[in-house]
This record gives sequence, C-alpha cells and structure tokens, in this order.
Amino acid sequence: MMKKLLLVIIIPIIILSCDPQNIEESNNDYSVPNGVMLIKENGIYTIPQNSKYALFLHLPKEDQNYGFYGENEPGFNNSDMARFSIDIAPDQTSRSSYNQKKPLALSYSRPRSIKSSDVPFQAEEGSLFHVFDEGDVWEGIHIKANEEVIDAKCIYVTENAYVLIDNSSSYDDADLNRIIEVVDNFEKAYPSFRETFGTVSDIDENGKLLVVVANLGENLMGYMSPEDFYISENSNNGEIMYISLDVIQSPDQNLCESFNVTIIHELQHIVFTSKRVLNGLSEEPTWITEALSTFAEEYSGNEVFKEILVNRAAWLSWATGNNSIIEWLNDDDNDIQISYALSAFFFRYLVNRFGEDIIQKIYLCPYNDYRMVEYATGEDFGTLFYDFCLSLIVSGRGITDDPRYDVKEFYDGTLDFSLEEIFYEYYFPLSDYSSNMKPYSFVLFSLPPEVEEVTFQSENVLGLIL
Repeated sequence: MMKKLLLVIIIPIIILSCDPQNIEESNNDYSVPNGVMLIKENGIYTIPQNSKYALFLHLPKEDQNYGFYGENEPGFNNSDMARFSIDIAPDQTSRSSYNQKKPLALSYSRPRSIKSSDVPFQAEEGSLFHVFDEGDVWEGIHIKANEEVIDAKCIYVTENAYVLIDNSSSYDDADLNRIIEVVDNFEKAYPSFRETFGTVSDIDENGKLLVVVANLGENLMGYMSPEDFYISENSNNGEIMYISLDVIQSPDQNLCESFNVTIIHELQHIVFTSKRVLNGLSEEPTWITEALSTFAEEYSGNEVFKEILVNRAAWLSWATGNNSIIEWLNDDDNDIQISYALSAFFFRYLVNRFGEDIIQKIYLCPYNDYRMVEYATGEDFGTLFYDFCLSLIVSGRGITDDPRYDVKEFYDGTLDFSLEEIFYEYYFPLSDYSSNMKPYSFVLFSLPPEVEEVTFQSENVLGLIL
C-alpha cells in the first residue's frame, strides 16, 4: 500500500549575492538524490510506505536579504515569516501530547558582550603591560559576567599563559590543581590549534594569554569580552578569557573535564575578535563566531568534546521554525542549546565540504553577516542551507555519495556516533501542526507508518521526504 500526501505550496525562489563575480547563483531546481521526495509545488503526492523522515525548511524570497543581528535582537519581523500548517489523516496523537525525550542542557560559554568603543587598544612596545610573576596581584579587573571589579593573584605561569585567580574567592589545593591541569592541557593543544586558527594576537605586549578565574556562577563555563580589545572605561585591555571557579569546584568530574574544551572554545573567540579588530573589520555575528568555536573544541585533544557534540546533535531535533541558523537566541535555555547545535553542525558541514581553509577566509571577510559564508565558500547561502538540511536526513542512508548531501563524519564513527541514531531517539512524530517559520529555519519529524495523507499549506517552505 502506498501513502498519499496532499500539499498546497508556493514554489520558493531565492537569489542571494555576496559578489556576483565570485558567488555561484542559486540553482532553483533544488536537486535531490534518488530516493528523496522534494515537495515544491501544489499537488497530491504518493510516498513509499517505508519513508521515515519529513523535514520542512524555509528559504526566503529573492528580495529578502538579511544582515547582521546582535545578541537577543529580534532580527526578523512578521513579513519575514513563512506560515505553514500540517493536517494528517488518519488522526494521530497530537504533537503536544507526545512525550519527546529532552536532551541534557549543557553549561555554556556566554556569547561575547558588545564593545562600547571604536578605538582599538595597543600597548606601547616594551611597556611590560600585564607582565606577572607568581604571587603578583592585578588590581581592578572588570568582570562583565556579574558587573563586579576584582583583584586577582597570579598563581601559575606557562609558556603561553598567565593564570590569575580572584583574591576574594575561596579555594583549596585541589581547585588549584584542576586549574593547572586545564592550563597544561591548553599548552599541549595550542600548537595544533594555532596551525588551523592562527596565533593569538598580543595587544598588551606581554606575549601571553591571560586566564582569569573568578566566581561567574554555576551555569556559565566562561567567556571573553571584545571590549578588552578597545580603549574604554570597563576594558581590561588584553587577550583575556574568564573561566568559572564555581564550575571548577563542581563535584561533577565530566563538567570539570569540559574546561579543557571551554578554554579552546574561548581561545577561538579571542583569535576571531583580534583578526577583526586589528584589520579594521566590523564585528562578527554571534552565530558565526560560535560556529567556529564549537568546531575549535575538537582541537582541545580531549574526548569530552565528542560527548558535547552528541548532546548538540540531539538538540538539532528540537529545532523549530523559531530557530533560524543566522540568528542567535539567548533568552530561553532551550533556544541557547539549539543555537549552539545549529551553528556547530552547519559549520562542520561546511568544513567537511570545503575544507578548513574557509576559516581564515571568514576571519578576513569584509562582511559581517551570512555573506561571510558565501565569501569563504563561493556558494549561495540559500543553496548551502538547503544542501545542509538534506545532509541531515540523507547522510549514511546509502542512497548517494555526493558530498553535498552525504557527510561521512555524520555516520562513519569518526565522532563515535551516528546522527541518524541520535535523531531517532529525539524526533517529534509528524502530526497536526502549524507554525511560523523564520528564514533559514527547519523543523524535522519522524514519519509514522500509519500516516497516509498530509494536507500541507505554506509559502516559501520546501518539504523533503525520505
């Protein structure tokens, strides 16, 4: 028996351009591998009984171009949304009553605060600015996470880092040993990181990274502040990362292990920001720099990054039309986790397809929005997003070896997991559903075998059935 799928849909057309001479224009044929049904026009569709997945994605109209959005800014208005609705037959359990498994909410590194100055800081050569011996105290450090000012004592010096801890904090030898272990791991990881991402800048002329350990709260692993690269009242003026003593002191050993990943994650933010500031380029969007930092975590040399990536894979299945890949949401904890997941896997897709050379191209791109991806890859952003969505349901299914759609890393054991197996645990089943979708968002469903017909109404939304 075959199932019938009834759809009413308007064909989307997208043409996005960074530089017409360098960017491949969008191919409106929306090609798919054999075995995948593409839904792009009105009609009744018969689909094979063994179809497992339904993915719907919003590609914007050709005249809708989206620029830079800061943290928590709404980015889109109602006219940008695409409304779509699904009615299934025969009736099944509603989505709202389905008890979907929820992934673990990870502690996270706070997205960087926005700078408040346009004048870059640069210490005078030979000024011995921010040079410490063990036991020296640095006074008046601005901690943006909790708007405090602290004094911190230097407790450890390595080839590439000064480590300081808040003088007012309570800690013991076990805490210090954990901190030293994390920094020693950074020293081991830095040469490999440097080959791909580049060397940390040195605006304070001390030749080292500054690691400030302070009480930031239990849910915040760490952060860096772009303001530290500028002259302003609250700038600490240097290449500085701030990590949480509260998490260092956690009895959860896995959480402590995560610091080996966090320090590399924040290091990428520092390198990215310095590349932009020192080359007179505009601030990078959060979703782009978080994409690169999640990729950089692999360079920590610690296997815990794979556990983190498994959890982010699970959060992909929680993405809804409210979660655009080019907008960073920071108000709701679920949205934060989904934002990290989208950025992480989209960038892994890009690196698998185009190679790590795109990192330096993104760093030095003259744009500060989705065109950074177009600039680095030479491809239309809408087409890349479409191909990425296809890869989520096609990779590992054995229907194509086209690298646009089949990302071997998503299933071959390189990361110790299969994306499809993780999705299977967390999918929503397709049911009666309606939603507004932001541009460059998708929603993913499992396709219950009992569903025979689906009435689908939408505008600027594509459907993929496999």
